[in-house]
Amino acid sequence: MKTTLFELTHATETDIERIEQALRLNAGTIDLTNVPLRTIENRDLYVLIGYHSYSKGA
Repeated sequence: MKTTLFELTHATETDIERIEQALRLNAGTIDLTNVPLRTIENRDLYVLIGYHSYSKGA
């Protein structure tokens, strides 16, 4: 089963950095190198955080 925990639209590069910090991820874990600069400037980033459950009851 896939469960969505958090969804964020209209994010900026700063928002992504804050998410990494809040989740205690290493800086740069969420890779933005292939994202066009215009997308970042227009706040068109989309972040979906979730998990997959592999338990038998799911």
